[in-house]
Order: sequence, then C-alpha cells, then structure tokens
Amino acid sequence: MSALLRINLLVTLLFVLITAVCLALLVRQAGYDVQSEMQAPKRWSTACAVRRALRVLDELLDGLQQVGQGVQADNAELTQALLALQEHERTRSIPGGCGWGWRVLEMAG
Repeated sequence: MSALLRINLLVTLLFVLITAVCLALLVRQAGYDVQSEMQAPKRWSTACAVRRALRVLDELLDGLQQVGQGVQADNAELTQALLALQEHERTRSIPGGCGWGWRVLEMAG
C-alpha cells in the first residue's frame, strides 16, 4: 500500500469519525428537544394554574375591600346613632326635664 493511499484512508477515517461524533451529538440534542417538548404542556398547565390562582386572589381582595368599606360605612352610621343617643340622654337627664336647659348650662359654665 502506497503512502498516498494510506494518507487518503486516514483522512477518510478521520472524516467518518467526525461525522459519527456530530451525528451522536445531533441525536442526543434531538432527545433533549423531544423531552423538552413533552414537558412543555406541564409548564403551560402550571402557568395557567398560577394565573387562575392569581385571579381568584384578586377577586378575594376586591371582596375584602368591599366588606371593609361596608364595615366603615356601618361604623360611621353607628357612631352617628350613638352620638344622637348620647345627646338625647343628656337632654333627658337635665334637672327640670327641659331639653334646652342643658345647652344653657353648658354656655354658662
């Protein structure tokens, strides 16, 4: 076998080896890609579940804010009613029983 033929054979074997390594890398990457694509629906379903949970939390917070506003309004009405009752009791407890006398006593005091 001549030297030229041996060099040709070595170069060919080198290219076959490089081609085989590249093919192995491509097959490996294709396997990773397939696994990634198979897991993509799981990621999408997780993302959808998170979005749904966030929407539910937003609705709960809105409801709590509305309840809080209602409680504040009820507290304001209750405070007004208690102030009116207090004023009514003040005017009732005046000696002599007249409602306007209490204010006269307050102004004089």
